[in-house]
Amino acid sequence: HPDLAATLASDMMVVPQEIVLVEKSGMPEAVNRYVAIRSKSNKRFKILKVEPPEDGIEVKIRNLAAGGYTCEMSNILPFRELDGKKVIISTDHEDGKQIAIPIRIVGEQGK
Repeated sequence: HPDLAATLASDMMVVPQEIVLVEKSGMPEAVNRYVAIRSKSNKRFKILKVEPPEDGIEVKIRNLAAGGYTCEMSNILPFRELDGKKVIISTDHEDGKQIAIPIRIVGEQGK
């Protein structure tokens, strides 16, 4: 999905807007990351699918009381190859049909 922009439309709120992972030397341990999505106007919507950048990443979607969702992504291995890839979240909300969340890999010193 190279043409997807990471800018989010007006009514959708996504936190965080970027997933930052620390690259570990040696054998990295799998990490979990969470993304919360909701409508600022509390409009009901559904998450249709979440496409992680690697097949081994597991995704669990949970409904939040406020009409939003959390997406838990587990088994993420923070390899340099993930840098610049995106998690694509598809919804049925007209302001957020496809939400792209970029992944950034930083070195152990935060570079």
